[in-house]
Parts: sequence; structure tokens; C-alpha cells
Amino acid sequence: MVREAEPEGSAPVTLGFDCSGPWVAVALLSGGEVTTDIVEMARGQGEALMPMLEELLTAHGLGYGDIQRIAVGTGPGNFTGLRLATSAARGLSLGLQVPALGIGALDALAEAGAENVAMPAPREQSYRIVEGQISLEPRPSDSPDLTKLMSGIVTLGARASLPAPRPAPIYLRPADAAPPRDAPPVLID
Repeated sequence: MVREAEPEGSAPVTLGFDCSGPWVAVALLSGGEVTTDIVEMARGQGEALMPMLEELLTAHGLGYGDIQRIAVGTGPGNFTGLRLATSAARGLSLGLQVPALGIGALDALAEAGAENVAMPAPREQSYRIVEGQISLEPRPSDSPDLTKLMSGIVTLGARASLPAPRPAPIYLRPADAAPPRDAPPVLID
């Protein structure tokens, strides 16, 4: 786990997470300090997310009832990871009766002062902000600094104005899957 000092203030206890790439990254903003835990993995994020959140809370002597806000990375990024994270955030928000806030990865990286404000994209490309818009660039990106990504997510989540819209993934291109071309079979009773 990595701990970074945050500016003084009475920020709400904020639990954050991101699964927009080949990783599960979790963070906690509590007592003016950000703690992160990151595991790089290509598969299995769904099984790893909740245990990582519980371990992070336990390490700080906290439980889910102590959480005041949930901040989730909304991408752009991996379709399945974005759906997983936003669904988990919405479910936790509903169950804990706390606000869940969607935070864009590029905004979070910029907030945390990352040198490389870009996220990996399919086909050796990267997502970047160009002229105020998210753009798909034709050159590969270095891996993002995941510690800064998570610091930015929980910091922006703690500062966000309420009420806020429910978190939703940022999709920049359509899914690779397509509906079948053949007509469905006729069912006989």
C-alpha cells in the first residue's frame, strides 16, 4: 500500500476504485491521507475488487459504515472493467446510502499532477485530452501512474458537489461485439 499526504481539511471519508485497465486499484481518503493498493491483472478483477476494498478499510480500522462517499473511475478504458466498477459503486452507494461519484481517469490524472495524462486504449493507441475533448491518439501511451490516478479519483470524489449524477462509464467507441446476422430460430410449442 502507498500512502500520500493530502492537503489539510475536513474531506469526507472517501472510498475509491478503478478497474478501467488490466488492474484493480483501490484508494481511501481518510484523515487527510490517501492510501492506495494496486494489483495489476488482466483477468479476475470482479473477484479481487471487494476483498481489496475490505482489506483497505480493515487496515485503517474502518468498516463500510464509516464511508461517506464512493468515487469510481469511469474511464475511458476496458468495457468490462468499467461496467464492473460502476456497478459495484452503484450497489455500494445504494446499500450504504452514500453518494457515488463517477470520476474520469484523465481528469483524475491531471488533478494528481501526473506527468503522462493518458490512458491505454486498444490497438496500440491512447486516450488523451486534445483541445478540451477526449481523443484517441495513434501512438501508444506509457502506462498511467496508478497511484496518482487513485489519488485524483478520491480527491475529486471528496470535493465534488452534491447531488451528482450516478456514475456511468465513459465509452468512446462502440463495443466490439455485434448482434447475430441470422434470424433467431422459430420456437415450436
